[in-house]
Amino acid sequence: MTPDPPEFAALAGDVTFKPDLTCFQPVRLISNAAGQVLAMPVKTNTSGDFTALSATDGYVELARERSHFPTGTPLFLHRWLKH
Repeated sequence: MTPDPPEFAALAGDVTFKPDLTCFQPVRLISNAAGQVLAMPVKTNTSGDFTALSATDGYVELARERSHFPTGTPLFLHRWLKH
């Protein structure tokens, strides 16, 4: 089997994450009229908030070198389930 190609999605809302860490931001996927896959950030209480994750489709990686990610930023997407 060959690995799946990387998948990207554009942020559908601004995200600010200040700690000097890579953030794995949970997202809900939506699409727009232009056919783009958009990642809507979902707020959780902490990294252990597994209940909130049930309403998400996966997560995007926010690089530790930045603290602000504006709407439209393309990010690497990890889906919980592959379609």
